[in-house]
Formats: sequence, structure tokens, C-alpha cells
Amino acid sequence: MIHGFKPAALCLLPLITFLSSSSRVIRAQTVTVGSPQTMLTPSQRTGVRLSLSFPDGNMGAFLYHDTNYVFAPDGATRNTQGATVHDLNNWLSGVSVIHTKTNIHRGGKGAFDHNYAGGGAVYYDTSSGILIGLYHGEYWYNGDGSVFYSGHGLAYSNDLGVTWHKLGEVVSPQAARSGNCHVEVGTGTLVAVGDYLYDYYTDKATGCSGHVQISVARALISAVIAAARAGTPFTSGAGTLFMKYTGGDTWNGDGVTDLAMPRNGGGAFTALTAGNTFFEPNVAYSSYLDQYVMTYANSFASLEIRFSSDGLTWGNPTTLVGGGGSPPNGIYYPTLLNTSGGDPETLGSTFYVYYVHPFGDWSQSNLKRVQVTLEYDLEPPTNLQATVQ
Repeated sequence: MIHGFKPAALCLLPLITFLSSSSRVIRAQTVTVGSPQTMLTPSQRTGVRLSLSFPDGNMGAFLYHDTNYVFAPDGATRNTQGATVHDLNNWLSGVSVIHTKTNIHRGGKGAFDHNYAGGGAVYYDTSSGILIGLYHGEYWYNGDGSVFYSGHGLAYSNDLGVTWHKLGEVVSPQAARSGNCHVEVGTGTLVAVGDYLYDYYTDKATGCSGHVQISVARALISAVIAAARAGTPFTSGAGTLFMKYTGGDTWNGDGVTDLAMPRNGGGAFTALTAGNTFFEPNVAYSSYLDQYVMTYANSFASLEIRFSSDGLTWGNPTTLVGGGGSPPNGIYYPTLLNTSGGDPETLGSTFYVYYVHPFGDWSQSNLKRVQVTLEYDLEPPTNLQATVQ
């Protein structure tokens, strides 16, 4: 989360052509990006009883009984806000705020989530009826959020987000919490990949040098559901429910080094991208391409998109939305959503990237989106590389 800033204009690249290394693909694949649409202005957000600072991070969503359940951090309360949305293409009607009986409470003095505990990423387990929530926790060095150290925690709900039960921290940056080491891990994303849940986030290396880098940790879905069934908070020992990707076929980085000492950080990681100004990664699976799709904010200036066949090796970036900049002109918090029916986090040939713009001053910030349409002639490409026309 970004605190104490304010946010403006953008430009668009209308047509992007993807070239594949696969010999089976005869003609180029295309991605068409639509014009930006404003879904909720500040007054409209409060008009449907959402928080003025919603969403203060990437959103998460799932479909239950033909109703979309949407969650995101709320910057005003520094908690999680949920809502049911009948039609994701129309946020001005059919939106009902979920009034929580018990939210994800912030931790005590020295806890990784002492000053902020708000989440968006969710995974609904249909067999058990358990809703898993990944949340963003912050420790503020100066008490005002200008410099903070963050991590990811895990919570669960048995009543679709009305009552949350907190389990504890599952992913911490490798860099230790010391001095004024500022680390923004982002909101996180829960993506089912085989038997695992992948959490895409941003990490920072030991010594707190350099910028944050897009990384991933994973946990067995069965182990996460078992932890929720047990309901026992994570308080001591190494946090190994989620393990960080460390390159090749290895996932050897502990999510948290010592649960009783959150300031000690987490295990080693291997960055998924070469860039170092990327924030708030959001990932979803495309059934149309049989690929994973990632979007993120490149600093505050633009939103980019990449594709991957395995969720680990990502193609070159392409700008979807540009024209932003440092707050109060930023473009931030992108979320991939399918609005055509079915699972909102399983993308088809057409989907939307939602985002906040201008970012930094919630009294001026709009929830916007652009439509992305994919097209290929024969078979899905295996390694998408993008060229702009």
C-alpha cells in the first residue's frame, strides 16, 4: 500500500501483435486493447457504500451461486472490504457491501501486521466451503506509513467473508526489518497451479539493497485447507507453509524465517523478471491461451502485461496503459478479471484489466478498466513475445 500520496492522464496502445516461437502457429496472434472506461468515481464508490479508498490494492474475486464476491484492502480502515457484485460490468447497481462481524485484526506491537491488515486475494474451496484470504500486513517505522515493511498473512472464513479467522504470516521479504528498510510486497495473488496455490508478490534481497522484484511462493492447496480446518495460528518456528521459488525446479526459500521474530524476514528467492521498478503483480490463468497472464504497475507510469506457459518463465513485457507517473499522476493496482460469466479469475479470449487512476489522492481516484481481446489463428502460442504496431 502507498500512503501519504496524492494521483492523472493516460495514453493507450490500441493494437499489439504477439509472435510465437511455435512452428505450429502460421500467423501472428493479436491483442487488442480498448479505450479506458471509468467504472466508479469517488462519489459513486461511496454511493454504493464502498470505501472511498477501495481498492487499496489488487482485487480478488470468486463466483458463488451466480454472484461475484469481490475483496480488496481498504486504505481507510486498513482492513479487508468485501462486496457482492451481480454484474462486474456494472458497479452502479447490484453491489452490496459485505458487513463483517470479525475482520482480519491487526497484530500487536512488533507484529508484521501491526499497522495494516487488508487483503484481496482469495481462493474458495468448493469441497469444504472454506474461503482462503491472503492479506497484506504492514509495520510502520514512523507510525505514519511513510516508510513501512510488509509481508503476507493468511486468514480463512467459513461464511463467505462475513467472519475472518487469522492464521498468521506466510511470506516475508528476504531483507530483514531493520533501520528504515522499506519493502512493499504488494497485495499478492492466489493462483491455483496444479496442486498448489501460487502467491505472486515483490521481494527484496538481504541487506535491503536495490529495488523490489517480482517473485513467487507456493503452498499445497491441501495443506492450506488443512491449516484452515485446524484453525491454529502460526506463532513459532519457521514459516514453511508457503515456500519461495529459488530457481530451476527448486522452492527452497522459507516463507518466513522465524514466525516468533517477524523482523528477521524470510528465505531466499529468485526474481521472475529482470525489471526492478515493478509493483503489485496480479496473475490469472487464461483458458483460451492455456497460459498464465501477469499484469503489474511499472513504477506509477504504466501497466504492463506478460504471458507464461508455466507461471515461472515470462515473456517480454508490453505496455497496456501509459501516461501516468509519480503520485498524484499514478496508474496502479491492476487486477485481471473475466466479466463474461463463470469464474471471474479464469480469463477467456476477452477480459478486463481494472486499475486505479489517478493514484494517490482518493478523493480524485477512479476505478477504471481497459478491455483486452486475444486472438490466435490456430493453436495457442507457447512463448508469447510482443511487438507493437
